Amino acid sequence: MKIINAGFTLIELMVTIAIVGILAAVAIPNYIEYTDKAHYSEVVQAAAAYKTAVATCGLVLGTLNGCSGGQNGIPIPQGSKRVAAIDILNGTITAKGSGNSPLDSTYIMAANMTDGGVNWVISGTCKEAGLC
Repeated sequence: MKIINAGFTLIELMVTIAIVGILAAVAIPNYIEYTDKAHYSEVVQAAAAYKTAVATCGLVLGTLNGCSGGQNGIPIPQGSKRVAAIDILNGTITAKGSGNSPLDSTYIMAANMTDGGVNWVISGTCKEAGLC
């Protein structure tokens, strides 16, 4: 008796489809989270570009009052494709992302004067979203 193997059995196909389904169920949410973080990094980097100017202003003036956008050597903030707006007011840098949720989160860096310089405190809705 001669048996001819004509292809895959139903069980083999079902196992393969199950494995692909499990991988897709894990990979797709992780990929979406990864791309959101990558897109939001533009907001974080755009806000971080103003840290040096704010710190210098605070050290020169001795206070953060007056360290706002367009004053005391701090440039006027500009938005970009993924940055809806950046605002600098008395040493606090607030950046808002553009796009659908969660990319429209806010990123806030608040400067605090210390004896040795300036410390930064990070807050905003991006922390709850896991983007910053």
